[in-house]
Amino acid sequence: MIAEGSRTMFYLTVGKRLRLRFVSRFALCGWFLVNVSLAFAAQSAATFPEREPPAVATVYGRVAGKDDHALAGVSVLLRMPTGRQISIRSDASGHFETTLEAGDYQIWLRRRGYVPIAARSLSLHLGENRIRYVLRPQPKGSVTSLFAALFPANQNPQVKPNSTTEAANDSLENLPRVSETLLDRYGEIRTPGSQVTSSKYLVDRPYQSKPQEFGLASPLNAESMQSLELSASKSGTVGMGAEYTPASKGLSLESRPGGDHSSWDLKNLFPPLQFQRGLHLGNWRPQVTWAGPLRSERAWFSDTISAEHDLVIVPELPRRQDSVSAWEGSNLIRTQFNLSSNHLVNLSFLSSLRDDTHIGLSAFTPLSTTVDLGSRRLRFSANDQHSVGKTVFEEGITLESLRSTLTPQGGTPYILFPGSSQGNYFETLRGDTRRAQVFGNVLVPTQSRLGNHDLQFGADLTPTRFEHHARRTPFQIRREDGTLEQVTSFVGDSDFSLHNARIGSYIQDTWKLTSRVRIQSGLHLDWDRIIRRYEPAPRFSVVYSPFANHRTKLFAFWGYYYPPLNLALLGQAVDQLRIDRFYDSGGHPIGAPQTVDFVANFPRLKAPSVTISRTGWEQQIAGHSFVGVSMLWRTQRDGLAYYKLAAHRNEEDLALFNDRRDRYRAVEFSFRQSFGSRAEFLAGYTRSHATTNQLFDYDPASAAFTNQYQGPLEWDAPNRVVSWAWAPVKPGNLMLSYLLEYRTGFPFTVFDESYQVVGQPNLLRFPDVFRLNLGVEKLFNVGGRSVGIQFACLNLTNHNNPTVVDNNTASPDFLRFAGSTGRGFTGRVRLIGKP
Repeated sequence: MIAEGSRTMFYLTVGKRLRLRFVSRFALCGWFLVNVSLAFAAQSAATFPEREPPAVATVYGRVAGKDDHALAGVSVLLRMPTGRQISIRSDASGHFETTLEAGDYQIWLRRRGYVPIAARSLSLHLGENRIRYVLRPQPKGSVTSLFAALFPANQNPQVKPNSTTEAANDSLENLPRVSETLLDRYGEIRTPGSQVTSSKYLVDRPYQSKPQEFGLASPLNAESMQSLELSASKSGTVGMGAEYTPASKGLSLESRPGGDHSSWDLKNLFPPLQFQRGLHLGNWRPQVTWAGPLRSERAWFSDTISAEHDLVIVPELPRRQDSVSAWEGSNLIRTQFNLSSNHLVNLSFLSSLRDDTHIGLSAFTPLSTTVDLGSRRLRFSANDQHSVGKTVFEEGITLESLRSTLTPQGGTPYILFPGSSQGNYFETLRGDTRRAQVFGNVLVPTQSRLGNHDLQFGADLTPTRFEHHARRTPFQIRREDGTLEQVTSFVGDSDFSLHNARIGSYIQDTWKLTSRVRIQSGLHLDWDRIIRRYEPAPRFSVVYSPFANHRTKLFAFWGYYYPPLNLALLGQAVDQLRIDRFYDSGGHPIGAPQTVDFVANFPRLKAPSVTISRTGWEQQIAGHSFVGVSMLWRTQRDGLAYYKLAAHRNEEDLALFNDRRDRYRAVEFSFRQSFGSRAEFLAGYTRSHATTNQLFDYDPASAAFTNQYQGPLEWDAPNRVVSWAWAPVKPGNLMLSYLLEYRTGFPFTVFDESYQVVGQPNLLRFPDVFRLNLGVEKLFNVGGRSVGIQFACLNLTNHNNPTVVDNNTASPDFLRFAGSTGRGFTGRVRLIGKP
């Protein structure tokens, strides 16, 4: 409902609380797998003892980018003519080292976002061998850009309208290859099993997670990024390490810092036209990037200006009242200074804005009841890295300001009917967040007879200020016959501010016992100004390759987390009082008005905590073919949610308690086939369940209040299949790609004409979603410049994927689904720059 959902989307409360049962059959399976793996390790060591090489060569290597910045997580493969090979990865300082027989080798280096080095000859002599390799970024605008054509703008209106909505396109242009991410029904990014505000976004570090607003506000284009991946899979780790606070996998985006040659890149300068119920400006994403040296081999810069226009047509509504549009833009400036060979300074500045009009528009929600959303963000960060020997020191600061607004279309009274609404939305909101972060990290690689250790420790201070401003007018709830049922008004001061400060520290050790065993353990310790308690969070992971060829990997992870508090959720306890007046069918008042108050006792609250366990197996079956199975258990306990207390003398309190518990369980099967830089294929299936014991996130603008229920979360999708691939096709030198997705429809709740829950919440579901998108691109050389022409067919099979449903039993359109976009076509012309 828009009265409930607009506020919910504006703040997206995170207080979801969960707890893990260690004696469950899932945990026992994971524990059994870890023990079997360790037993197998011992047996392998005894059964297959390694022969001492007659001539030992020690390799000290380093991998860097074009501007000499260290590249972590580079896969390095060394192979002898006899077929014997060893696989290692570079650490956070770009270094890798190993000991093996002297002789002639071939070396492969590979990292996503960079041009790989393949089968390069390497001769190793007795004693120390120091080598260095430089990886160049992938050419811009080829595969990633083609994927953008398959990932159209999210056609979901983002704010819950009067009826339940579901995202029309569960795909992200900026996340073309991250198969583990999922869009919920409101278009928000969810990494596996996490809440929206629990997800971590790394943009050139430190992280850009937002303390109480929705998602990743900055319109960062994937084509301006050098690399993009889930950080939990980075550098061989299987979970978020001790240096991180958010309890979810992190999305890591690394921008391009520039190079020694001045270059520019223009993309999508020609706006596309869309013909659907008339001629419109279609979905358009122009981008201009200018990069080059400030001083050759010493300092570089890059400046990326991106814009985006999105358009959604609702065919069930009258013309000129049937569109949702959005404009957004950003400017990301980054400079990098190499003060010496071991001293690096990075500066970045990000400014962005977004304006969405007619949010909430659907087949059951007219244009007058929609709202406009706006956001403005400024972000500055400075990062200093220097090394003494192999020890790396890092210090940095981030300053960030964000303003989010929600504005109705006018000031006429807002009226809710069963399954529909009229008038103008009753609430105007503005939220201002200011945040700073100061941090420092130290990485100390060490060696011993029992293997190599990477000891890492650090600390950070993050003060946050949140200001809330609201203006609310009375709204009505009427029955299907038009008679008055309820009038809601608000009294008191709606402006407030909350302050918080979080101090964190961590220590972590990564122990490479052998080239086949990697153990990581750490402890993160936080202190929160509001909770005023210390929050210790231990974490442990192990990765084991039972065979010398490293084609098999077994891994297990367990971690404890304390996500940052949601200040907007806490702020409801100091917001306005709500007064509800009820009427019978004749229009006469029923009893005295009822006062609704949100209350909280901050000193007695506990910090919500999250426990994550993950275990799995990965196997390289041939060449560059990989299969894998993994299991994930995510449980949040002591979650914050408002609970309806028994009414007393026409007063009803909704108290904030630590009683919410969410659970997420998933099993994932994946297959990936890579053909070097020529082609790639991926397919995955996920079976999962996401449940909670308190489904509703109440706030003063909710249409009505009922008791809390348990059931599936609104983004629960038990079955999901994702597959994509890209490959060149001859003749014609075309690049083809496809994206296929199938998933179970999201659940929704049924309400009666008084907006009270009917039956079990989230019992019914949207129809299953199936989507097949096909794209093709052709590159031409025009006047010494590369020009790309792209064409894509979206929803090739024209499958009915509804995005909205009438969920009110008193409505004549009860359980009517609508909003399917059907088959669509997109095309664009790209100026790539010099060929």
